[in-house]
Amino acid sequence: GIYDMSGNVWEWCRNCFSFYSVEGQNQNESDNCQRIRRGGSIKSQPSRCTVSARESSEPNQQFAVIGFRLAMDKY
Repeated sequence: GIYDMSGNVWEWCRNCFSFYSVEGQNQNESDNCQRIRRGGSIKSQPSRCTVSARESSEPNQQFAVIGFRLAMDKY
């Protein structure tokens, strides 16, 4: 299964960042946008180490506390 790894590294998401609204969020995927990162990192406050924690970053930013999750189907 996929395990909760919140608080390990911020997890990059493919979607562009925008603030939530009453109508919901537009799940756009543009090349020229800030991307969502979720989950906090080892350097975050404990309250930021949750799956609901989200921030934005430029897609070309590189930090030791930003990563991504690899997942594979079992055969």
